[in-house]
Amino acid sequence: LDKKYRANRGVIVQSEKADVENRAEEKFKDFDEDADPALVEFERNRREYINAMKKIRLENPDISLIDLETKAREEIMAKGPKSRAYYRAQATRKMAGKED
Repeated sequence: LDKKYRANRGVIVQSEKADVENRAEEKFKDFDEDADPALVEFERNRREYINAMKKIRLENPDISLIDLETKAREEIMAKGPKSRAYYRAQATRKMAGKED
């Protein structure tokens, strides 16, 4: 198990990584799947973004709002499908010796 330590009112508390991830998951009421497919997709993406922001906020409570939005956007984009051009650009960067 992966252990993490965080400050809780001046006291260092040990927690497991799964505990932070469980607290970050928002409990949404079920969305009607018979609705417009575009609306269902939008709602699913919105929920993923909110959960990513909550998870990042729990890991970094003092992060600024701009940095929080940037990290959440990067995390959501990293989860999505990647094109062949993405992998080609990554291979080119790796051959050139550049970091991500």
